[in-house]
Amino acid sequence: PLMSIYDRKSDAPVYNVLWPLARFDTRRHKHRIFPFFWGNDYVVGFPLYWHFDSPWQGRGYDGLLPLWSYNRRKKGSYDTHVLWPVFNRKHWSDSRSGWRIWPLAGSYNNRGDRYRFAAWPLGHQWSESDGESGGSCVFPLYFQNSRKENSLFLSLPYSKGIQGESSWETVLPLYHRRKSPKTKGFYSLLYSAGENVEKDESWNLAVPLWYSRRGPDERLVATLAGGYWREGSDKRWLAAPLLSGGHVDNASGDVWIGGPLAHVGWDHEYGSHHVFPFYYRSRSKGGDRFYSLLWSSGQDSDGSDWQLLAPLMYRHRDADSKTLITPLYAQGSADHGETHWKSIVPLLFNRKTADEHLVATLLGGYRKTKDSLSWLAYPLLAGGKATEKEKSFWAAAPLIHARWDTEHATHHVLPLYYWNGESDTFISLPVARWQRNGATTTLVPPALSWMTSRETRKDLWMLGPLAHVSWGEEAGASHIFPLYYRNKQTGSFVSPFVASWKKNDTQYRVIPPLLSLYTREGETKNLYAALGLFRQQWGAKGSGEGHLLPLYSYKENDYFISLLLGWSHDRDGFVYPFTPLVGVRRGDYSGGWVFPFWSRKEHRESGSVDGTFMWGTYWRNGNEGGSGIIPFYGYENFGKMPNTITNASIGCNHYGKRFWSLPVCWYRNEMTVSHSRDDQAQPIERRVQSEKKHGVFPLWSYARSESHPRNKKQVNSSVLLLLYDYKRTIQYNATTHVQDDYTRSRVLWRLWHYERINGDVCVDIFPAITYDKKADGFKKISFLWRCFRYENGPKGKKVDLLFVPLMRRDHDEA
Repeated sequence: PLMSIYDRKSDAPVYNVLWPLARFDTRRHKHRIFPFFWGNDYVVGFPLYWHFDSPWQGRGYDGLLPLWSYNRRKKGSYDTHVLWPVFNRKHWSDSRSGWRIWPLAGSYNNRGDRYRFAAWPLGHQWSESDGESGGSCVFPLYFQNSRKENSLFLSLPYSKGIQGESSWETVLPLYHRRKSPKTKGFYSLLYSAGENVEKDESWNLAVPLWYSRRGPDERLVATLAGGYWREGSDKRWLAAPLLSGGHVDNASGDVWIGGPLAHVGWDHEYGSHHVFPFYYRSRSKGGDRFYSLLWSSGQDSDGSDWQLLAPLMYRHRDADSKTLITPLYAQGSADHGETHWKSIVPLLFNRKTADEHLVATLLGGYRKTKDSLSWLAYPLLAGGKATEKEKSFWAAAPLIHARWDTEHATHHVLPLYYWNGESDTFISLPVARWQRNGATTTLVPPALSWMTSRETRKDLWMLGPLAHVSWGEEAGASHIFPLYYRNKQTGSFVSPFVASWKKNDTQYRVIPPLLSLYTREGETKNLYAALGLFRQQWGAKGSGEGHLLPLYSYKENDYFISLLLGWSHDRDGFVYPFTPLVGVRRGDYSGGWVFPFWSRKEHRESGSVDGTFMWGTYWRNGNEGGSGIIPFYGYENFGKMPNTITNASIGCNHYGKRFWSLPVCWYRNEMTVSHSRDDQAQPIERRVQSEKKHGVFPLWSYARSESHPRNKKQVNSSVLLLLYDYKRTIQYNATTHVQDDYTRSRVLWRLWHYERINGDVCVDIFPAITYDKKADGFKKISFLWRCFRYENGPKGKKVDLLFVPLMRRDHDEA
């Protein structure tokens, strides 16, 4: 960017020096050496000095902020500021003029609307051109404003307001009075009252003695001692000192006396009353209840009843049963007399039915049915049961037990033994034996040994898991830890000195003391020694290979590598006669290497090249190629971009170039085209992603990306870092069919800031100027927030000056 010249053949060329800092346009006579700009009719020393046209002779502007500002529109019309905002003299026309010496005094006239101030912000006076509206203010003493039928007066001792037929007045903190066409009210610290015009609704309050409210069909009185409330036929009352109250209407009622101690309640179907703790009485369609400390009774609608004389007697009777209970004797019947029982507490209980006879005493008892007999003797912890199929006996339960039938018997005497004849299980402390899944297991706990016997195999474990011997036709593994392990079925043998096993078709032999391994798979044999440093394979024809690291490595008829010479016969072959640092490629490739300075690998048929030079790299494959030396530069070429994109088979193609050079320069212009589909029945979908970037740090940077079918475009650019930057994003939403367009540009970050979202525009100019415009017609210009604000939109118009609202106008009112 040091120097450039445009239109050299014309008589008025354009010169740029360190663009965009300096520019000289001799044709349009517009020049700059940032931050100074000048031309035929302007001179600017950004951001303080501004001069346009000829303000001293005709019209124009001259200002050195904040020392002075002079704006002239025509002869006799001017607006002058000195040490803004202190001095101002304005004469724009005969109907628009004014002056100020801020904050001492000022006066302005705008087409009949007048505004004056003194000792700002203490004293203000204003009036409108109609002569009927105006007001004044001496802060904080009073504020007064009047507009035709409305008026407002505010002060600390007295305030009042009138709005049409409604009015109010206040003497703080003594009283407040209000009046409207329908209601009126009076409020004070101790007494307040109000009523409507018809006087059929009223209220009054004497703090804290009472509150009273009266309506057409309502009456409410509330005091510290209680109250009364009536609405229609519904009546309620409360006597707070007595914890009493009640509710009565045409169909029901409730009366409480002394809180929960006494109560009477009734309705058409239910009634109850009580005096706690003496009695409770209730009645309903379901029956009657009576409860007291001595006598209680109840009767239900089905004819059943009961009586209780605590603790002497309880009696119950219904259609199916009868019950009588006393402290010593009880009896009863059920099932319409088929079941009888009686009890002499606590000696005897006897119950007899058609299917059962039960007798229970303190020492024991028995239960007899048609099919079984059971008995218990509590002192002996003994009992038994006998049926036609099985018998059982317990003694000193649970230590002694026996159970037997016609086929099996089970019995035990704990802790001596346990025997189960059904599963042939015997358990005792010295020895145990049981059968499971066709195997018999014998356990000797003192020896930590057990043996399992099957028809084809026997296993003996000794000293827990340390020793195991297996024999028979299907014998398993045997071992004595840590001496040996042997598995006859797999042919495995392991010991500290030698090991042998077979996996698939390969036989392995290991000698741990020699760090060696021998394997055999068919005719192929392998020997590994010294932890793999030596390896030799032999056997089948053409399978000879081996190595002795780091001296040599070879594979028969394929390659040989050593510290002095080496060769390879495969497609990616090579040969070096003296040292691995210098070699020649052979086979499908040509080239060679001189480590670490140079290498080259070129495919003889396709001509593709891949190589290095010093620490850099280079490659070529048809029309594609690239090279790079970090950290100086890098370059890649992925092929020329197509002029048109046609449908192709499923896959991905990449085109374009990229280049970078540290520390200041980069370039990138690439395109990715992919074709894919999620289902064979669906058509092939094409996606195109393009990206372009270039820049020279710190002079400029530019980046643009586009994506289809996402229909998204994004642009980012900057000049001299934060001096100027630009961003734009365009996104089409396929669901809502709406295109979002966002643009942002800035100078020195916030010195000048511009944003546009579709039709909405926002501009900020440092330090305090803002401009907003929206698609619905809304506009706003402001300086220092509300030091000056002009706003006009669908909801109305607003004007503020020096934080004072001068206008609030709705379009509907206008």
